[in-house]
Amino acid sequence: MTLGSQLKEPREENMLRPLIIALAASIAACSIPPAKLPRERVLEPELRVRADSSQLNYPATPTKPLIPPLPMPDRVRGFHLVAEFDVDEAGKVVDFRFAPTGDAGYNRRLEEMLKKYTFRPGTTRDGTPVRTKTQIVYDF
Repeated sequence: MTLGSQLKEPREENMLRPLIIALAASIAACSIPPAKLPRERVLEPELRVRADSSQLNYPATPTKPLIPPLPMPDRVRGFHLVAEFDVDEAGKVVDFRFAPTGDAGYNRRLEEMLKKYTFRPGTTRDGTPVRTKTQIVYDF
């Protein structure tokens, strides 16, 4: 192979270079943490003790993500919401409570939204629906 043919034919390394750069950029983009977004967490299954044995119950799980009422007042930003729900065997909210924010008007809107929240019912190991308590944590 002559020097002239090397210049006309791209070398294999040169052909792979754009692919390697694109792959490295994709990997780097995955490792950069996203902007701080609100988080939602559901607590792990609770341990319930019966007279005859210990049985692990799985908590009720939300049917959709928690999206707080908008617009959100500036006083609420940075607030750590903990909402506790009592969910029956059908997945309906029987009772709930939450830590109030610093804005009374926003608390009313938040309460209306949480009243309508729906869940899949908690279950025992064998899949039998049971009444459970579950928490949702959300950072504004």
